[in-house]
Amino acid sequence: MTLSACASLFGGVWADRLQPQRVMIAADVVRFATTAAMAIMFGSGHYSLPALCALAAASAGAGAFFSPALMALKPLLVAPARRQSTNATLSLVQTCCSVLGPALGGLTGARFGASTGFAVNAASFLASAAAALFIRARAERAPGAGMWHDLGAGWREIRTRDWLLAGVLSATLYHIANGVVFVLVQVIAVERLGGAGAAGFVASAEGLGGVIGAAVALRLRPVRLLRAGWFALLLMPLWALAYVWPGVLLPVGNALAGPLSETFGMNRVLVVCALVFAVAAAAPLLVPASRRLTRAPATAEPPPAEPPAAKPPVAATTAR
Repeated sequence: MTLSACASLFGGVWADRLQPQRVMIAADVVRFATTAAMAIMFGSGHYSLPALCALAAASAGAGAFFSPALMALKPLLVAPARRQSTNATLSLVQTCCSVLGPALGGLTGARFGASTGFAVNAASFLASAAAALFIRARAERAPGAGMWHDLGAGWREIRTRDWLLAGVLSATLYHIANGVVFVLVQVIAVERLGGAGAAGFVASAEGLGGVIGAAVALRLRPVRLLRAGWFALLLMPLWALAYVWPGVLLPVGNALAGPLSETFGMNRVLVVCALVFAVAAAAPLLVPASRRLTRAPATAEPPPAEPPAAKPPVAATTAR
């Protein structure tokens, strides 16, 4: 997760320098190659943990380039008035895939072996690259002044918008706590809630919640977008606390989960994570611009330009 977060910074820069679909194709080719290598390793029976970790890191780094490129491509394909519904639709599809993907992967691996599972996954990246080849949208790109200069310029743009700076800092805290909870949830599901079946049930419930949330987002069009979003995230502490007290409404983070739970106990760590969720969601609301930022009015797309009217023929006169 830490590698992916760092790579996303550079992925965003290159998505602004190159055509987004080219970045997406390159990222998918890398992910295809690394995943196919994993399939070959497991199929041959000769694999090592360091090599597997290196391939996984390369795949995650490529994915960090793919996501910013996809975000840069969406404005080229979707009109401003339809972007919220498009984002909600993409979220719905991604959530459904996050539920069905692990289930199908588990069945494939159990029935045909890990090598086949990795091979199917590699084929999915190849299909994604092939789909990106058919995208014809083209972005206007001006010559850049250098990667580090662009990173600095991006940070300066963030600092000039207090609502964006507050959001970035809060999101950082949120993802650290989320990484901790994500690891501990699996342990609690197995040790306290009934084993692997309980872990699968929890994952399915979370996926169902994501589907419902995406469906609601398709319908709602709040005027103050940030205020609505940060208020929605205030529900996250209940998710974390539900694993401490089951009667409650029934990239860094992953690394911290083990030592923290060993030192302080899982319940205390989850309570602290719930508090971090609450602070991360509430703190941006203290910034007035986060509460007042409103949706830009939807503008109708301009009608196609009519061809200029033909000029009437000028009668020729002959001087005599």
